[in-house]
Amino acid sequence: MKITCVKNPLKEVLFLAEKNAGKILNMPILNGVYLKTENNSLKVISTNLETGFEGIIPAKVQKEGEVVVPVKILAQLVGASYEDKITLESVKNNLNVSTEKVSSFIKGYPIEDFPKIPNIKSTNKFDISAKDLSNALKFVQNAASISMMKPEISSVFFNVQNKNFIKIVATDSFRLAEKTLEYAVKNADYFLIPEKSASELSRILENKEDNVQIAFDKNQIGFYGDSFKFTSRLTEGSFPSYESVIPKKFSTEVLISRNRLIDAFRSASIFTGNLNEISLHIMPEDNLLEIRTKHSDIGEHTSQVDAKIIGEKITLNFNYHYVLDGLQNMSCSDVMLRFSGENRPLLIQEPNNSQGVYLVMPMKNA
Repeated sequence: MKITCVKNPLKEVLFLAEKNAGKILNMPILNGVYLKTENNSLKVISTNLETGFEGIIPAKVQKEGEVVVPVKILAQLVGASYEDKITLESVKNNLNVSTEKVSSFIKGYPIEDFPKIPNIKSTNKFDISAKDLSNALKFVQNAASISMMKPEISSVFFNVQNKNFIKIVATDSFRLAEKTLEYAVKNADYFLIPEKSASELSRILENKEDNVQIAFDKNQIGFYGDSFKFTSRLTEGSFPSYESVIPKKFSTEVLISRNRLIDAFRSASIFTGNLNEISLHIMPEDNLLEIRTKHSDIGEHTSQVDAKIIGEKITLNFNYHYVLDGLQNMSCSDVMLRFSGENRPLLIQEPNNSQGVYLVMPMKNA
């Protein structure tokens, strides 16, 4: 194999490949990236046996071939290069990496030891915009549990049982995020993707403009775009029934600047304790949202943010991290905070947009 390619596309695809490489001590081949030429392009493939990634970038192919080398070493080398054109040339199972003034030699692995990445063959498939899918994953993925004690909530739930909608949902039982996408799906079903896989998929889809085909069977799922493939195992089990938790009636509604509220939360967080607790006071008579925090060793903090408020006065305590995550994953200038009473969850939405729902459970009032 001998090719020449541009640094930045190679650097970006190696970054994604490194994220999907394995770190299993007794399987060093999983530390490798499989490079293969095909039709004036370079395929860059990695796997950790849970997920598999394949990226394709343009390349000037002088000699067809393939090689497997440590992905971290190659990624660091390409990232450190100050020259734009990089030549990769395999020598048996090793790789020469060179630019006009720099040359390096990387020892590789036996090609035959690299695991095959499955190609999902299933009638369960549908297409979706990469941009829509990326935005939906960003909206919900922070709400997934990071603990593996309950794999079903350490996952992102895709509900495509309604043939006109796709609902993408995540929860850790303290907050819940749901994004609804209007897509007609012929083969309706549902599946659970591990949170780490969903996070990696979101990273892969960044700035992609084409459509993605999703194909899945009982155990695995594949996402296929023009310049990438990504496969993941599916989580076994059932996602909790969550619809009844989402309030339908509200006693207080607050329209407020998202950026002002984010700034207020960040300032207040300096004075929170181990529970990350903040106190929200909604004051309709003054059209103010007041945030109070208190730390026994540091001091106290109070801030007020102007808002348009309809409804009753209410005070609730929240883990500020949970609220802040929801606010940061939205792109609107204003947000609507909807309260349904004491010890009831807070619903955060973009105004005039019911397709995104972010729910936060309150903490018990002291």
